[in-house]
Amino acid sequence: MATVLGPTAINERNFTVRSTKCKALGLLWDTEAGFVSIPPNKIEKALGRVSNLINSLSTSKTAILETNGSLRHVASCSTPARAFLQALQSTASTFPRFRPQRLSAQALDDFHWFRSVLQYPGYFNQIPVGDLASVAVPTSDVFMDTSGEGLCVLEPTWKENIRQRFAELEAVELSINIREMRSAVLATLHWGPFWAGSSNTKNRVHVTLHIGNTSAVSWTNCRTSRHPDAQMYNRLLSPAGFQYNTSFSATHIPGKVMADAGS
Repeated sequence: MATVLGPTAINERNFTVRSTKCKALGLLWDTEAGFVSIPPNKIEKALGRVSNLINSLSTSKTAILETNGSLRHVASCSTPARAFLQALQSTASTFPRFRPQRLSAQALDDFHWFRSVLQYPGYFNQIPVGDLASVAVPTSDVFMDTSGEGLCVLEPTWKENIRQRFAELEAVELSINIREMRSAVLATLHWGPFWAGSSNTKNRVHVTLHIGNTSAVSWTNCRTSRHPDAQMYNRLLSPAGFQYNTSFSATHIPGKVMADAGS
C-alpha cells in the first residue's frame, strides 16, 4: 500500500497495539488465558429491557427486537440461550409492525428464562473458549437409564445414584423421551451443588450426561423441543447450570437402541 499510494497512505494512529486482552464483537477477550467475557454494562442493559417487557401489559415489535439485540451477546456465550433467543426472534417476526399487543405465554416464559439467568452475571465472566466451541473436556460423567417402572442415574465420581419409581399414571402417560430427560434434570438439580463445590479452579465444571435416547440427547444439547414437558425440563436444566457455574453436554450411550425404538 505504501509503495502504490505513498507513505502518507498509512495512518499509524488507526492501528491498535497488539495485546492478548482486547474488545471485539462487543465482548472482552483474553486470548492468553482463553477466556471471553460480556461487559457488565451490557448485562445490566439486557436485564433492564427484559424486565420492562415482562412488566408491561403490551409491547411493540420494536421493543422486542431491541431486547433481542441486547440478548445476542448472551446467546453468543451460552449455548442454551440460543434456542430461546431463536424462539423470541420468531415471536418478533409475527408481531404487527405498528400495533402493540400482549406477549404470548410462551414468549413470556422465554423472557422469564433470560431474566433468571441474567441474575448470575458471574457466569458470563471469564467463559472458557472451549465451552463456546463445544470442545470442553468433561470433568464429570453421569450415566442414566429408564424403564417402564422408574429411572436410575449413576454418578461414578461421588459413587452415588438416584432411583425413582414412577407413579402409575406417569408410567402410562410419560414417553420414554421425557423419562430420559427427567433423569438428566434430577441429576443436575441433585448433584449441581456438589459439582460446583468440587471445583478448585476458576474454570467451570463441565458435565457429560450419558443418555440412552437420541431425542433426549438432542433436546438436552439444543435446549429446544416442541414437547411442553421437554420445554419445562429445559427451563429447569439451563438455570441450574448458571446457578452452579456448570456447563452440560449430552451424548448417546453406544448400543442403546431399545429406548429409541420406544420414542
